[in-house]
Amino acid sequence: MASVIVPNVLNGCAMGFVFVPLTTMSLSRLRKEEIGNASGIYNLMRNIGGSVGIATVMTLLVRGAQAHQNYLSANLTAGSPATMMLLQAWADVSSVTGPVRALPI
Repeated sequence: MASVIVPNVLNGCAMGFVFVPLTTMSLSRLRKEEIGNASGIYNLMRNIGGSVGIATVMTLLVRGAQAHQNYLSANLTAGSPATMMLLQAWADVSSVTGPVRALPI
């Protein structure tokens, strides 16, 4: 659990050290009547940038997973002895546990 909590706490603290000064610097030179519009545009750009970043990372992750799946299944055929052995092992496990109980052997 600590391997999940500690990085999230550090990430939350780091966000405060990044975005607060960035917002302050970007809005500090504006007049009072311009701050509302500038703040809206700043938040819009930050959200769009985050969305594009997340979409890009997910695209790269999925493409990498597809490439690795292709590498792993390149030599897997229905008649190969390794495939037959794996299918037999899965059939043995499912016959013992059953689809409803799913208990360990």
